[in-house]
Amino acid sequence: MPGNPGKMNRRLTFQTRTLSSDSAGGRTETWSDSFQAWGEMLTHKAAEKVMGESERAEDVRHFRIRYRSGIGEGTHRILYKLKFYDIEGVTEEGIQDRLVIHCKAIQSLTNP
Repeated sequence: MPGNPGKMNRRLTFQTRTLSSDSAGGRTETWSDSFQAWGEMLTHKAAEKVMGESERAEDVRHFRIRYRSGIGEGTHRILYKLKFYDIEGVTEEGIQDRLVIHCKAIQSLTNP
């Protein structure tokens, strides 16, 4: 059953991770824009997570996009509304029809 394309009203920028060696023998991680896609936000959960003696908010989102091969956790992340989201999982819906991308906010381009 195809999704409603009218609900795909969120512009998502996908970035690809590149690892390169630096002059000291270490590895440097860089991210570059790879492609943009229209997506639908399925769920948004902001939960307080207790870690040791401090609490922090956790921003978890699930987006649906049209099928595209090669998107994976650890190799891609999403930039949406000035926040970077690590991709934690990708689920295919239908046969090469849609993808549901499970992600968590890791960094914001603005100060809270």
